This record gives sequence, structure tokens and C-alpha cells, in this order.
Amino acid sequence: MTGCELIERFYRQTIGGNPQLFSSESAAELNSYLEAEFFEVIDTPMDIDEIEAYSLRYHRKHPDSVYYVDYLGMIRKTKEQGNLTAVDFLDEISRRLKTVAKRTGAPVILLAQLNRDSTNTDTPKMSQLRGSGGIEQNADTVSLLWNPDEKKNTRRNLKLAKNRQGPAGLIVELDFHGERTLFVEAQPEGEDTHKKTKKKKGTPPAPASPPPQPAEGAADFSYLITGNTGEFEF
Repeated sequence: MTGCELIERFYRQTIGGNPQLFSSESAAELNSYLEAEFFEVIDTPMDIDEIEAYSLRYHRKHPDSVYYVDYLGMIRKTKEQGNLTAVDFLDEISRRLKTVAKRTGAPVILLAQLNRDSTNTDTPKMSQLRGSGGIEQNADTVSLLWNPDEKKNTRRNLKLAKNRQGPAGLIVELDFHGERTLFVEAQPEGEDTHKKTKKKKGTPPAPASPPPQPAEGAADFSYLITGNTGEFEF
């Protein structure tokens, strides 16, 4: 996916833009916003040395950053890695990205793929990750995203398969808006997403449960699988 395509997708998600109406003016307006927010896209393949060097250099200017690598299969081998087996290469990639997360204290999110023997409707497992040994060992969290029903392209399931900082195994149903590539928490069938719930007078709102916080100084590395693709976060 090119940088222009990512910008268009971001436009659809944040502004709710109609892809049929996406104009050069819209792109220019959004590009100004992205530059102000330090949103940067590199749409050429890189090796792990280049990814690590870029992340550390960028971190010095923008320490509150999040790094996305799309995707694992596009990371090139260096000359020194030419003789590594596929498994050893993936192990090194996951280890190096974990190092980036630790050195910067920033989340590093890596997309990847499942083995071809998995189907879109089956619940994915970490064992179906290509070269899953290093991924399972280095990832702080592993999230699995898939389509539970091929007849309906509007629903996705999200499973937290691994969580180093807390419980795992939770499955959440999501509504998928394909025209905007947007996922939101699923609503019961027939319920209006924008419908407001009425509360009785004098009934205080229930306090929200705070999410588990990582240990001080800990970096985050996760992995998210989408159907036949996946994503890590270090």
C-alpha cells in the first residue's frame, strides 16, 4: 500500500469521507493535518537495519510516537542475513523490533500473515503464525482479528490471544465498515448505533474499569491477525 493510499484511508476513517468525493483539495487538507501531527509514511521496502535506525532517529525528534510496520513479509534481508533460514530470520526480526520498543519506550506494531492452511472463518491461533516461535516469545500482546461468517462482511471477531500485562482469551465482536476500513464495537442486530440510552434520574454512571497498566519502563509489543494477515506490537 502506497503512502497516498494510506492517506486516503486515514481520510475515510477520521473525516468519514466518501471515496467517490476524494479530491486533490481533500488530500491537500488532510496532508497538512498529517504533517502537523507528525504522521509520516515510508512506502518503500526496508530491511531491519533501516527500520531500527529510522525508528531511533525519529524518536529523538518525536518521542511520543507509535511505529507501524506493514508488513513482516515485506522486510528485506540484509547481506548478513542472506544465509538465515526463514524461521531464524523471523526470530531476528521480532527480536530487533522488541529492542526498538525497549529503547524508545514506544509501541511497535507489525503486520504479518497466517499460514495458508487457516481459513477466514476459523478462529486463528498463535501456532498458525509463520515462524511463530519468536513471535510468541517476544510479543507482549497478540490480538487475532477474523471474519466469523463469510456470508456477512460486516462483522469481525477480535481475540486477545496473549497479554503479558494481564488476562488473555477475551473475544470482542466488532462491526466492520468496509467503505471506511473502520472497526467499531458491535451493536445488537437492529439497534441504532447512534441511539442514546436513557438513564433514570439520580442514577450515577457506572465507573469505567481502568485498563491494565504496563510495568514502569516496559515497552509494548503486540501482534494482530486479520483473517489471513496479522499484526504484532512490540
